[in-house]
Amino acid sequence: MRKRIFLLLAIHSLFFIHSHAQNNAFPPLLDSTATAGLTDSLTVIVSDGVMRISPLRIRNIRRDDRHQNLVFNFASGLAEYPARIDQIASFYATIRHFLPEKYKHYSIRVITDDKELEELIPLYYNPSYNRLTKHQLEQNQRDYDRLVKIDKRHPAKIERKRGTPEEIDLQMKLEKR
Repeated sequence: MRKRIFLLLAIHSLFFIHSHAQNNAFPPLLDSTATAGLTDSLTVIVSDGVMRISPLRIRNIRRDDRHQNLVFNFASGLAEYPARIDQIASFYATIRHFLPEKYKHYSIRVITDDKELEELIPLYYNPSYNRLTKHQLEQNQRDYDRLVKIDKRHPAKIERKRGTPEEIDLQMKLEKR
């Protein structure tokens, strides 16, 4: 009898948690046509003459009403496209276009491959990247040389192998691995 009551309570609590999670779902993405329209528009913006096969897919969207924040998690296909500053601005504008009026003022973050979309911009195209000065490059080279330089004053001693011929063969095999 106790097992049945425990089982019924477990099923009831799971149903309650599931129904609570459905109430927090993001409304625009429940419609598959809106999702398809958004991903198709984003594909056109991001592709920009690049031939890629991987489609853009939205994995999930996290909504934080308290901080008025939306986090779009895309599948790894978005990370395969080259990212540029002007494309990112139009990317966010397109997402805002497909949002209902209720969410247009929310701040938007886009994440793919556990990275923000802005992190995917190559350093060559990123204006906020500060190149290393000649002094910094020389200092890095000196540090690298100091760390990997072989100490010639104390070379490693190579000792003759000891033991039976079988043990020596085994030692040689282990050294070759």
